[in-house]
Amino acid sequence: MLAPRSMPLLWLVVLLASLSVVLANPDEEATTTFLPVEEPEVELGQPQNLTATNITATSMQLAWAMTTSYNDIRGYRVFYKHNSYEDIKTFDGQKPLFVLSGLVPYTQYKVWVVPVGVAGNAATGEASENILQTTDTAEPSAPFITNVTCYETQKIYIEWKRPKTFYKTVDYYYIYYKSGEESIYRDVQIQANADDDQRFFLEKDNLDVMKNYCLKICAGTKSTKSNQVYKGEFSEEMCVDLPEVGCSEVNVPKVAIGGELSAGMIVGAVAALLFLLLAILG
Repeated sequence: MLAPRSMPLLWLVVLLASLSVVLANPDEEATTTFLPVEEPEVELGQPQNLTATNITATSMQLAWAMTTSYNDIRGYRVFYKHNSYEDIKTFDGQKPLFVLSGLVPYTQYKVWVVPVGVAGNAATGEASENILQTTDTAEPSAPFITNVTCYETQKIYIEWKRPKTFYKTVDYYYIYYKSGEESIYRDVQIQANADDDQRFFLEKDNLDVMKNYCLKICAGTKSTKSNQVYKGEFSEEMCVDLPEVGCSEVNVPKVAIGGELSAGMIVGAVAALLFLLLAILG
């Protein structure tokens, strides 16, 4: 067995021998083989404390925290699901914050987040825990007026259909009206019910006779996240006339004045005279 001190000398002899082989065969190409070096696997960890804030009808802001180094993270994948529909949004960046948009109003979503590693180590980490969040309500579509008519004196009777599109409920209706002489609408707010057919009397305290009134209606839905009411689109405008008395013009019959005789009286007198003549001759 070689002594420890002779080991460097042995390595030097081997190296010189290898060099002499290369110099003795200059026409042969020397090759060097490099063995691949495996990068160490990085533990990306699991997103913690996933929360949703600033929730609107179509978006929510997501935030979470990472227990491992953000330097190993290239970005995140955000998964969201409602009913049987599932989708994913991927973004680059280490900041654990994302605004999830393009959502459906008043819909419950299941959301979770997965971290993605940097280039060269594009592994994914563990998924966060799921959270459930419901988006806010939104504006309903326009009602459809089916009837606007005068009713008795200084009243307008209105019928309309509930909006075809609404989220959760229709809570209020807003009836806007103005006379033909006015440029600004006045409005009345009424409580809605669940019926498809709606009706209301706009009464004399708000109206004047001998005028033409035009009306339009919009619906409102209360927010589930604040005190706000989302007003929807207006219906088409409809107009109606209010007469002075009742709901039709009053026709006053003409009366004979002084010694003037009406045509009816003259005809009656002639007929009576002819009848008397026939009675005498017969």
